[in-house]
Amino acid sequence: MISFTLGALPVLKSLFIEGCINLKSILIAEDVSQKSLPFLRSIKVWDCNELESFPPGGLATPNLIYFAVWKCEKLHSLPEAMNSLAGLQELEIDNLPNLQSFVIDELPNNLQKLSVGSVGGVMWSNEPTWEHLTCLSMLRINGDDMHLTSLQNLEIINAPKLESLPKKGFPSSLSALSVTRCPLLEASLRKKRGKEWRKIAHIPSIVINNELITRVLFGLIHQIIVLSQGSARM
Repeated sequence: MISFTLGALPVLKSLFIEGCINLKSILIAEDVSQKSLPFLRSIKVWDCNELESFPPGGLATPNLIYFAVWKCEKLHSLPEAMNSLAGLQELEIDNLPNLQSFVIDELPNNLQKLSVGSVGGVMWSNEPTWEHLTCLSMLRINGDDMHLTSLQNLEIINAPKLESLPKKGFPSSLSALSVTRCPLLEASLRKKRGKEWRKIAHIPSIVINNELITRVLFGLIHQIIVLSQGSARM
């Protein structure tokens, strides 16, 4: 099978394509190009290394809830107009070494769960904004080639339903974390204990709603001053 046409099964609710080694494209039938596929709720594409593209213009699936793409080595882009999928609640992408871009600003507002694994190309837009993702409750970032090894400052703003941070925490290069208007996450971080705190305890400067809650940075500065004074006396 070289291509699969959405619309060939008009009342299909769930589509799972796995291990189709010759699949190059997913299309939309011409007779439904101006219509939509209202029954389709879930799309999973896994281990299709020849897949290069999705339908031009995006997916005609207004009621899609779940979309996942894993292990598709030649795929260079996600479907167009992702923000038109107003009902999308969960998005998972992983092992896409040739993905050229992934723009946070173009994700649908109602997205609740986002999981991003190993991807290539340009991971984020230059200045991603998260303010529109007001329903996001779970963010998972995984993979060893995420190009985040030099990340130093991170801000999480206005995510009222966000409860947890990435499972593996943040890179050791991160020196400052700011969390603003994220009440559920703030509640667990202010306790300075538990699994969420352990993910960020190594970060020198942590600010919650403009309040510095850790003074590791100042402790390090104090130690440097003491050592310097000791050296001067010698």
